[in-house]
Amino acid sequence: MKVRATKGFCGPLCMAIGEVREITNEAYLKDLLRAGYVVPVEPTAEPAAPAAEAEAPKAEAPKRGSRKKAVSAK
Repeated sequence: MKVRATKGFCGPLCMAIGEVREITNEAYLKDLLRAGYVVPVEPTAEPAAPAAEAEAPKAEAPKRGSRKKAVSAK
């Protein structure tokens, strides 16, 4: 079952507050749910957007030292 941690805990299984994880061990899952350390995560109705569409293309920043320095004649 996919769950979200409501509190940070550590033991045979460790999670931080807000972390989402799939827990397959029924004994751990039952104990954590009963203690209130995790809550079930509802499956989303909308499919997740692919990463390629979600990110806008980023403009490349100029590299340092890419311009040649002007040489002054004395």
